[in-house]
Amino acid sequence: VLDYLNIYTDFLRIVLEIVNAILTYALPRNPEVVYALLHRQELFAPFRSHPRFSELLDNIQAVLDYFNSRMDTTCSGNGSADISVEKVLAVVTATARAWRGDGIKLFTELRFTYEEEAHPEEFFVPYVWSLVCAHSSIPWDPAAIALFGPTSGFQNAILDGEIEEIGAPVLPQNPSNLNSQ
Repeated sequence: VLDYLNIYTDFLRIVLEIVNAILTYALPRNPEVVYALLHRQELFAPFRSHPRFSELLDNIQAVLDYFNSRMDTTCSGNGSADISVEKVLAVVTATARAWRGDGIKLFTELRFTYEEEAHPEEFFVPYVWSLVCAHSSIPWDPAAIALFGPTSGFQNAILDGEIEEIGAPVLPQNPSNLNSQ
């Protein structure tokens, strides 16, 4: 249970770091993100006291406070029943253009790198072929396409006759072939 809690905590921290990066470096170009934050701002309250999230939530709260005050000023005469989604998004968009980032704590810019798995072809070959089938003008029959990745140790044992798999399809001698029947 503790491992899952650490995984969820790490994941939530990554999400909050991404949101912070958007707010810090690209807020004027992302009014929809600000709208979503305003719409669901109550979701952040339970995490404010958590030591791993507090600094990240300080920035989010600064943005929310800024935009909430602008919404209050702009919409105070209309009454809350008259405010449409389009009106709120228009106010957020106009306010985002004037955003200067005052009160935002700068964190190091996030850099993500691709870490290749031991056998990336096990994912990429079927994925690429699914894209080819879905988006090409060739009328592929997906049921007739057999995709075999490179042989694993288990598949090698089957091919060598060390393991007999009941009801298993016969693997081709060259499993990297892509067969279209």
